[in-house]
Amino acid sequence: MRNMHATPHEDTPPAERQKRPVRAFYFFVIGAAFAVMVGTMFRWWTRDTMQFESDAAYFFDVSSSYFVSHDDYVGGENAGPIVVWAHIYRFLEGMGVRADPLWGILLNAVLIVAAMSLFFRYAIANFDLDIRKQRLLALLMGSNGLMMMFAGIHLRDCFLVTFTTIAVTVFGKPVKQWNLQTIAWQLSLLAALVVLSYFCRVEAFIVPVIIYLISIYAFNFSDLDLRFKAIFVLVGAGLLYIAFTRIIDVGEYYTSYVERNYDAYRELSEDETGASSLALYLLYRLPVYITTVAASLQVLFVKFPVWREMWRGSYDFYMTLTAVQMLFVAPRAIGMCLSSVYRKVPNIVTFHVLAVVLMLVFVALTSIQVRHFAVVYPSLLLLAVEWRRGDGRGWEVFTNLVVFGLLALVLALNLYFLIVSMA
Repeated sequence: MRNMHATPHEDTPPAERQKRPVRAFYFFVIGAAFAVMVGTMFRWWTRDTMQFESDAAYFFDVSSSYFVSHDDYVGGENAGPIVVWAHIYRFLEGMGVRADPLWGILLNAVLIVAAMSLFFRYAIANFDLDIRKQRLLALLMGSNGLMMMFAGIHLRDCFLVTFTTIAVTVFGKPVKQWNLQTIAWQLSLLAALVVLSYFCRVEAFIVPVIIYLISIYAFNFSDLDLRFKAIFVLVGAGLLYIAFTRIIDVGEYYTSYVERNYDAYRELSEDETGASSLALYLLYRLPVYITTVAASLQVLFVKFPVWREMWRGSYDFYMTLTAVQMLFVAPRAIGMCLSSVYRKVPNIVTFHVLAVVLMLVFVALTSIQVRHFAVVYPSLLLLAVEWRRGDGRGWEVFTNLVVFGLLALVLALNLYFLIVSMA
């Protein structure tokens, strides 16, 4: 019987393991360089909304003047990235170089390339990826529109991607031996990632906690009897409930923040799509179990049609690249998640499935922003690469129908919008 605690890589013959892995670093550098070039072109040649009036403009304006207007600023949301960027601008100004968004963007690109390289090395070490799969994973990661967005414009998300990738690569593998030193190391790293994530985006502090809890379950409890699984889930849910409802300060603050955030994103959706649009109705005005499914699909497939407002600005251009990729990636990733329910898969696959699913639901319930879900995009892409078509028996038939049915549906919807636009 297959050892469920082993990683897929451990089942690979030694001769296969010794094959030189794909040099994905070059894919990532080329993708980041293209992203920086695109962002710079939109900033120089157009009145790019994101870089002149929205988030990217805000982060540059505040960080480039941080030591002038925020010298006694203690900290809070956004403080982490702003302080880091501010020190770069201050150093460069001391060297006689004028503050320009490009310097902060170059740091973002370095962080994204480092995070992607770290995850790719982790995937090679722990999954049975042949050369074809390695190339596909490297290509998908290097050409992903959201990773390009984080590398190409002045946004804080590159920091969150880096922190989440560290959590995934450290906690996303079985512990060889549990002892006090291991527990202390993991909890210390978890605490650091929670604090760093909080100082990037308030609600993001929960992401490393979710990743850590998933790792405990996937590598220690996923093989238990169903009754023990139920007990584990109930105890975990109970502890989270106590934390966010009975610990008054935490519960009231976090709940109030999420509600304000949710309302703000709903107003943004109304401005973008119109108060009477079908999308707004599906996402905000139906029972929660329906809106959660609709919002999850919206986050997964990004937008319809994929080319909508592609040239309006850098944000829309990057989102279009992401939407094109998700046409093919999302159905395969869904297929892998479904297959893990009835197939005996290694615990490390269970870990990534749960990370993607729980983060998707979390984002669907809070902001419905694709950018917020993108912190686990490397795991999503890995699941898509790992999925394989079933042998056509039992549940495999259902999974194949879901995957190819979704692919046909989203392609048909885009074709429909194309025909309508040309009519």
